[in-house]
Amino acid sequence: KVAQACGITMEGLRAAAGEVEAVAGVTRDVTERKLAEERAEFLSELTGKLTTMSDEGEIIKAVVESLGRRLKAHRCYFVEFLPDQDLMIVANDWAADPLQELGGTYAIHEFGSPEWWQHYSHGKFAVEDVRTNPLTLPYSEAYQSLGVLSYAAHPFHADENRMVALAVTSRTTRVWSA
Repeated sequence: KVAQACGITMEGLRAAAGEVEAVAGVTRDVTERKLAEERAEFLSELTGKLTTMSDEGEIIKAVVESLGRRLKAHRCYFVEFLPDQDLMIVANDWAADPLQELGGTYAIHEFGSPEWWQHYSHGKFAVEDVRTNPLTLPYSEAYQSLGVLSYAAHPFHADENRMVALAVTSRTTRVWSA
């Protein structure tokens, strides 16, 4: 949850003799500005960290860890989908408390139907609770076996043979927002 931020301006109103007779004030909601500043600071810090790196694996590891911590997620990782082979490959898995390794190869059909795949592969996709979402409910045991109750994913590369997404998960139900 985002705390609301306010800017307050106060000014004393003086009487003819110079003493403060009243106080006038204006409050302004500056929440959006504060969020934009925090996002810009995060991106600046991450960019500074990445500019010192040259190894692709090291860069990816830094991105998933930084993003996972920033979003207070349980996990953050890249996942590659090979739909023609019914495979998804989880790599570069970062976990806040690595109790169970998530990296590996899984069958896509174990986590959703073709309708789920259409939603997942065509843009930002979030599930607040795998046990109640109609697209994941029949597959909720597969998610829960990996410690996932909610998740958000964003595809960033796709061609006719594969799609790669960045995903974050939580062990608890969660509303994911942009």
